[in-house]
Amino acid sequence: MKQLKKAIGDPPLLAICSDACKGLENAVKNIFPNAEQRECFYHLMKNFVKRYRGFGQMYPAARAYREDIFYDHIATIMTQSSEAVQWLKTHHNLLWYRCGFNPEIKCDYITSNIAESFNNWIRDHKDLLVADLADKIPEMIMRLRNKRRPEGSILPAIMLQLKANTRDLGHLRIVPYANWGAEVWDHSRKVERHIVKLNKRTCTCLEWQHTGKPCQHVLAFVSSQRGLDLEQFVHEFYSVDRFRAAYCREIEPMTDKTQWPRVELPFVVGAPLAKGEAGRRRKLRLKGFMEGGHKKKTAKDGEGSSEVAGANGGDNGTVPVNAKGQKMIRGPMTCTRCGEKGHRQASSKCKLNGTAKKR
Repeated sequence: MKQLKKAIGDPPLLAICSDACKGLENAVKNIFPNAEQRECFYHLMKNFVKRYRGFGQMYPAARAYREDIFYDHIATIMTQSSEAVQWLKTHHNLLWYRCGFNPEIKCDYITSNIAESFNNWIRDHKDLLVADLADKIPEMIMRLRNKRRPEGSILPAIMLQLKANTRDLGHLRIVPYANWGAEVWDHSRKVERHIVKLNKRTCTCLEWQHTGKPCQHVLAFVSSQRGLDLEQFVHEFYSVDRFRAAYCREIEPMTDKTQWPRVELPFVVGAPLAKGEAGRRRKLRLKGFMEGGHKKKTAKDGEGSSEVAGANGGDNGTVPVNAKGQKMIRGPMTCTRCGEKGHRQASSKCKLNGTAKKR
């Protein structure tokens, strides 16, 4: 966090989203005391589902922009289990719900998944040596920065997204009361009415205030008016000038490591004490608890494996099958023709199959 502060300073509007790591939360609190501390909802739910199940209101509560909708979902959870709500207040007291975010910070992400994109981007180079990895990553960033030179006033990706959102708005009915204001009736699920004020850039659904991008109510009203340009209602945060400012700094090119200056260290760098694991290094991430990466289904769930007697079995004459009745080969394979282990009946290793054909 100290190194991050050297790089970005201490901006007045800053939100830092951590992944439920207590040490990281304390570091952010000490180094960035004025920052808005958020918590990744995905990591929160990984801890939540280990203790409580059947609370489908958690996801809509986290995504709600309005406080009344958030508290309605929390009240439903409270009626089912007050212990679950108390557990959230005790162990996850940071901001994990959108209605608690500062609207001036135009970022409504409730997860830290955006950081995973960088890990996926460099996964083919993670197994390089440290010097080679430090040489490869700047090269990739240089190419990326050179690509990101857009034209126009608003980012093309944002405008493409907004134009796509202007479709299928037939469930909205516009009742204008001024050139810059209207009532928008939503007849999709239950009849709701929102007030849009273009001159103040507000909508009572609060999505426009939080994201800086016009919500569906604003898009419906702007589309019904003539002479209004959609770009003027997008926040400056998504402007091309802001985007260029983020990528204005250049990364200096670097020679190969044979030309790097030699540095005399005041200490001896020895070999790592721990031995490396055998085989290739892992590139793909470990799946979490909610993704089923570590869950083993048992026969109690009705989806586990069972064993049936058969001629193609192992030492005990049985073949394990799953819930669909498919055979599951486990342990050393036994050939049913010669009776030896280590190969199947159709394998060329079986001495009773004859000599394999040469190609």
